[in-house]
Amino acid sequence: GVAGEDSARPLALPTARSAAPRFARDGTLHYLAARGGADAVWRLAGDRATELWKAPDGAIDGAVAVSPDGSQLCASVRRPERSTLYCLSATGADARPVGESLDVRGAPSWSPDGKWIAVAARDGPAVHVFKVPVSGGEPVRLVDSVSANPVWSPNGKVILYSGASRARIVPLKGVTPEGQPYPIPAISVD
Repeated sequence: GVAGEDSARPLALPTARSAAPRFARDGTLHYLAARGGADAVWRLAGDRATELWKAPDGAIDGAVAVSPDGSQLCASVRRPERSTLYCLSATGADARPVGESLDVRGAPSWSPDGKWIAVAARDGPAVHVFKVPVSGGEPVRLVDSVSANPVWSPNGKVILYSGASRARIVPLKGVTPEGQPYPIPAISVD
């Protein structure tokens, strides 16, 4: 149902600051927070918060993405020379880079089948949307024009993304996982 503002309650977290929350299907909450230094990935289950993973040589850049089955997490790690996409288990173990050829920008988004991750990455002078195979292999560029902030639809048929901005207006666009433009109504965000 619809919850009014009067039903909102703060979450008790052990960190002074928290950001970029994402829920998993099991009801746990993943978010970014720091106890000093760069942000780490945290998990809140019930009333227990646990630091899961901190990037070894960079800073997590944007919200962590939780796989559809909740078994994996994925995050962009910013470094001075290039940002890299990392996947790890939901417990914070087995962190490994994926799509290492990409210079990733912003938060990733999982495909509903858990086999791909959509992400924006710098490619030459511009940023474009790519899909990255989780099991390894080369990333596939889906959009040739300037594009960012991809979000995979729940049915897997379309990836929505931000198109090139005009002044302060950013159009919402769509592409299929095969790289074909997907028609959507004209929607712009200021």
